[in-house]
Amino acid sequence: MRAMAGESGLMRFAVFDQGAIASLSGSRIRCRLYLVGNPTVAARIVRIDERGASYVPFRVAVYAAPRQEGATTTFDRPSSLLAGLGRAELDDIGKMLDREIDDAVLKATSGA
Repeated sequence: MRAMAGESGLMRFAVFDQGAIASLSGSRIRCRLYLVGNPTVAARIVRIDERGASYVPFRVAVYAAPRQEGATTTFDRPSSLLAGLGRAELDDIGKMLDREIDDAVLKATSGA
């Protein structure tokens, strides 16, 4: 599993081409949604609180507006989502996931 996750510790579980569906209305929309996470961390979260299954894996969206050069990346903040469950033992896990996401997005967008 470590090899599948790579350096970031995160792996892509699924990709949804939201743009393809949204473009059916006529104008081209470029947007993809990725479900990203770490199965080991997800299992820890769900063992602490089963409701955490609603938040793992988390979402990362990459989209480009018409006539925009490049793309924009947006993503869930696991610490914010998990905080809603009111379980203090999830706080550190959420913050750790935030750091992993930040690092992975910075690396991906810096061209490194």
